[in-house]
Amino acid sequence: MGYITHGTSRENLAYKIQKTMQELQRIAKTWDVLIVLVAHVSKADQTKPPKIHEIKDSSGIPQEADTVIMLWRENKDNSDGTKEWTDNVILSVQANRIGPNGDIKLKYKEETGDYLEHEWVPEYEKDAQQKNRAEKEFLSYGYAD
Repeated sequence: MGYITHGTSRENLAYKIQKTMQELQRIAKTWDVLIVLVAHVSKADQTKPPKIHEIKDSSGIPQEADTVIMLWRENKDNSDGTKEWTDNVILSVQANRIGPNGDIKLKYKEETGDYLEHEWVPEYEKDAQQKNRAEKEFLSYGYAD
């Protein structure tokens, strides 16, 4: 952001990011180039994929970007407090002016650095499915409110 300057130092960060995004959009159109922006996600719960509104200080990014793609690697919290990362990855197209949005489930191959399309069920979905099954079973016994 240091190469594109605008406004005063008293303006808030979200406003500066939005103005920077507008300038990057102008540069991309003027020079007919692709600009890739990497942004931080302010998400406390890393056990579920991030959503577009969780991009830190940046409502201007989704407004100005032609496409917003997010990568998330499945992880689990172990009982000892450490995180365990799996090879399961979700590539999520969260905003797209020229095509559809959606998720692609991938498998990361550490040996080669490749991502291959691969079907898998994330742990957070498995947990939700188990909870739904348990609730249905509970209700089937006639224990409704």
